[in-house]
Amino acid sequence: MSTINEKLKVLNLNLPSLPKPAGLYLPALQVGLLVFTSGILPYGKDGSIAYTQQIDNSSIDDGREATHCALLNALAVLKDTLGGDLDNIERIVKLTGYVNSQTGFCQQPQVINAASEILINIWGEKGKHVRTAIGVNELPFGSSVELELIVQVKKV
Repeated sequence: MSTINEKLKVLNLNLPSLPKPAGLYLPALQVGLLVFTSGILPYGKDGSIAYTQQIDNSSIDDGREATHCALLNALAVLKDTLGGDLDNIERIVKLTGYVNSQTGFCQQPQVINAASEILINIWGEKGKHVRTAIGVNELPFGSSVELELIVQVKKV
């Protein structure tokens, strides 16, 4: 078993089935030693968006759950792109998180922390990354969050 798969198991994190693109784009693209994901939504097991509410001060925990779900989908995309092996990731470079926010909500970093915490728990120091957390008034399909990752892969 791979090191990352062992960490996922210890953290009780199960990667979902690979989400299907919602349009004419690649879920992820490797350019040299970097892999860029497209925007990843919190798809549920049935393929629909699992979290669709706008986030406000009373629903930060719901936003964090949506972020957690979207991150697991992003890791499934990365695993597929890297030939089924997340151990090929050298480090997490950047996380961008978009939060479907009600007017006046300014706690987007707290919502996106849910993804950052998981990445650091899995990759340790190499999971620390630069990040942007952005509030928007709408996301595709009414999703609560959308995430993008850039990761560096190991030399082949």
